[in-house]
Amino acid sequence: MKIKSQNEATEIKTIVNFAKNFPKSSETYPLYHIDSPYRVKRYVDKVKEIKRYLSHGKILDWGSGYGQMLFLLHNRGFDVIGCELTEHYKHGTLADVIGQKIVYLSDPVKLPFENSSFHGMLSCGVLEHVANPEESLKEIKRVLKKGGYFFIYHLPNKFSWIEFMSHRILNKGHERLYKRDKTVEWLKAYNFKVLRVYYESFMPLNMGFVGDGLRRLVDNPLYSLLNDLIPRVPVLKYFSQNITIICQR
Repeated sequence: MKIKSQNEATEIKTIVNFAKNFPKSSETYPLYHIDSPYRVKRYVDKVKEIKRYLSHGKILDWGSGYGQMLFLLHNRGFDVIGCELTEHYKHGTLADVIGQKIVYLSDPVKLPFENSSFHGMLSCGVLEHVANPEESLKEIKRVLKKGGYFFIYHLPNKFSWIEFMSHRILNKGHERLYKRDKTVEWLKAYNFKVLRVYYESFMPLNMGFVGDGLRRLVDNPLYSLLNDLIPRVPVLKYFSQNITIICQR
């Protein structure tokens, strides 16, 4: 894992410390995804990608969770607002570190923002969980400015081997899974221009249930490198865990 600046190293440390010091009794959703520098670095890379498409502006972090993306986007000069459906995260988020508050939604679909309010919209592990994807996509389009970007990360892949094993062995996994081409056509039907689509994460990352020994195996440079390289390999990539889609209104 290469960290290119001291500022980046500091913000990674801040997020990891937040996760490790969060009171376990208050957790609504485990913080396995942000309690290691290797896993936090993946969010840093996503923010860097967003910055390449959108140099500045107002972004809605839709379903901001513990606020790691909000925190990282804010640090790169964006005017970012986080929103959540319910106050699951009222015991604290990384928004508190930068003096911001999360907007809690009273409706599972409607967003309390005016038309064309945002230059960018972020869904990082959110779209697959919403109650009504069709209506939510209409709301996203409504609050985005013309030419605004919609960044979709961690969309669970229909053909992911991890999802296959999770459903059949652990009786876990996402209820809603996505086919890459079908999802692209769905977005195009709402007049989104799809700019980039790629697969991400071939091997498990969070593995909170396996204990410290295996988690240490996951948190090493070789594992991280392989997890980045395999989703680029022909045929194998189709069985990766997640799909990323970047599109424009």
